[in-house]
Amino acid sequence: MVIETDIDGLHKYPLREQGRGLGILYEDDHRLRRFGCLEVVDIEAGESLGPVERGEADEVWALIDGEVEFHCIDKRVGSPSEAHEVLLPVGKDDGEGVFIPFGVRLEIRAITQARLVRVASHKDGSHPKDLQEIE
Repeated sequence: MVIETDIDGLHKYPLREQGRGLGILYEDDHRLRRFGCLEVVDIEAGESLGPVERGEADEVWALIDGEVEFHCIDKRVGSPSEAHEVLLPVGKDDGEGVFIPFGVRLEIRAITQARLVRVASHKDGSHPKDLQEIE
């Protein structure tokens, strides 16, 4: 079951059991139609990744291990949820992925040591507005 949030297009969804593991992303789960970036990201307990904003690409995050919080703010001008802020806790036993639309500011805080998979429609640096660090 997809869990919608107060930010338009931002949602958590269940990962699917398949064979020897979990399916992270399927065509009917998201709006991504091509993939240019797939990476595994480790974050130490108490540390954060970001905040960053992707100006041109949606991305999907799936937690492999640990516990994190996704802190998101909709920075898209004219969006129905412009300026809305959401805190999404995700634990490894939740079996959920998070779809982050472009233009949503993202910070991931590790509650415990965490390992995540990130999938994006294109690699970092392909567009001038991508992954701008926010001071």
